[in-house]
Amino acid sequence: MGVCGLPRGTRKAIRGNRGFLGAVTMARYSIEGVARGIAIERLWDWYTDFRSDDVEIIDQEAPNVAGVFENRQVRRDGDQISIDQVVSYGGRKFPVSVEISLHPKEFRYATVHRVRTAKGRPMMTERRQYTFARVAEATRVHAECVIEEVHGAAKLFNVFGLVTRMARKGSQEVMDAFMRGAEKELSNRKDNRTGERTD
Repeated sequence: MGVCGLPRGTRKAIRGNRGFLGAVTMARYSIEGVARGIAIERLWDWYTDFRSDDVEIIDQEAPNVAGVFENRQVRRDGDQISIDQVVSYGGRKFPVSVEISLHPKEFRYATVHRVRTAKGRPMMTERRQYTFARVAEATRVHAECVIEEVHGAAKLFNVFGLVTRMARKGSQEVMDAFMRGAEKELSNRKDNRTGERTD
């Protein structure tokens, strides 16, 4: 047993792959969704049309998702997109910034998510690779996710997989919500969500 009654292996895991700022590289997971009856080009255009009111889709399609998305601001410069938002979870608010690089010719995009505490301290950094693929009468979206850095108390929780489970569960619920939203919107309109939404 190590200090505080923790096994030496657990104590080593907490120290983990520690960087010079005390971060720990911890976990990998994946999420996946399928939009039935939607061609890959149409889903790509709709899914990567990141907008400040995207939270409406989450509210409609996944009202019980863990975490509430607020104050979402989207800035776009060609294929480079920046998103700033606040996620409320368990009564606490966490500022989240997302940097997105689109690769439309390959139907894929990469993201870097940076989560901070309410006081602005680094909490978690996560990288994702999203790929779109044609499947039978549908389009599949698959994301490989890597939690690179976990700071502070969050790294202790993630020794037991808590942060990873929360990230996977919430991210899968959000993706499922967008798949349902895409099926509803794209089956009823031809403009690929470039104009006003229809409810």
